[in-house]
Amino acid sequence: MNEFSMIDYEKLVQDYETGLTTTLRGFRPGLEFIDSWVPDEDVAKSILNLIEAASMAGESGIRPLRLFLNSKTAPQLDASHLQVLAANLARIEPNQNKDGSVLLTILPCEATQVAPSYQKAVEVYSKKNIHEGTGSDYSCTLVPHVRAFTVESGEITLTAFIDILTHSIQKVFYRGRLTPAQKAVFEGICEILPGCTVQEASDHGVISLEHRFRDLSLPRANPGIVTSSNADPMFQQLLNFLRTLRKIYDQEIHPETTLNFYEPPISEYWKNLSAGERALEIRKVIQEIGAEVPISNSEVEIRRIDHDVRIFMTYVAELPSGEKGRRLMCLERGLKNRLEQKLQIYQEEVKDLNSKRRL
Repeated sequence: MNEFSMIDYEKLVQDYETGLTTTLRGFRPGLEFIDSWVPDEDVAKSILNLIEAASMAGESGIRPLRLFLNSKTAPQLDASHLQVLAANLARIEPNQNKDGSVLLTILPCEATQVAPSYQKAVEVYSKKNIHEGTGSDYSCTLVPHVRAFTVESGEITLTAFIDILTHSIQKVFYRGRLTPAQKAVFEGICEILPGCTVQEASDHGVISLEHRFRDLSLPRANPGIVTSSNADPMFQQLLNFLRTLRKIYDQEIHPETTLNFYEPPISEYWKNLSAGERALEIRKVIQEIGAEVPISNSEVEIRRIDHDVRIFMTYVAELPSGEKGRRLMCLERGLKNRLEQKLQIYQEEVKDLNSKRRL
């Protein structure tokens, strides 16, 4: 049975404002996480701040809360909008009383629920079957210094074919009874790992997958710094698999160093394209993802591409401060996923052509 912590929102705000002048920080009575909470004039954002504070204070999500809003404050809250804002952190159940007050029941997200920022990727990758199997067909083509290493946990098996001379992963396969979310992350990681070293897979494999899966148009799954272990429960199991794989590999092969200097190479496909062909491919990607970002070819000018991967662009459209950077970051991610993982976008400002104004 859930044990709820009861909070009177109006009293909480009043105590906060009084405490600014009469209470030392860290000495507020009541729930510990409230000490890190800061209210907002927007009631939805203020409650979201409270949920985030509760989430960061707990080791396994937020504790169940009941938050009371009186009849004066309740009309200022759009409960459905709050649920969208907090969807990665909590499930919110509003109950309106006859006097116009509202009681919000705030519960942790179910462990099986995928955070909204990953749902689109899970839907796509869970339908793939490219890497599902034992890899028996691939194993017939192996050279002597490529060996199979297997990790099993429950009903899931992960098999990685690794070159023991370079410690690089050649192919990865998985099999077993998996949920759609599990299938998605295993398909995704099997797509990412070939070419990586075993240590790189253990150190950064899951965080690379998280970044590939994350929908940048939605709030992050974690209000703080996103890591492999706190992004979403579906990544934790995969992280355990990769760390176990490295442990098994190290015990058998005994690599000379544990320092990680891995740097992914530029793909042969991208290296073989001419400057004009590269610009054309970039334009195609902009057209493909334009509505999602949003961005269009008429808004950006490709100035040059240095060292094969540094794309210098000028954003010619007028946008609010910070919006250009956000859109170019989304575009960079699209280019990485569709063309070349090493691509980087640099924004080149348009100089004032009037010589007198530039004096």
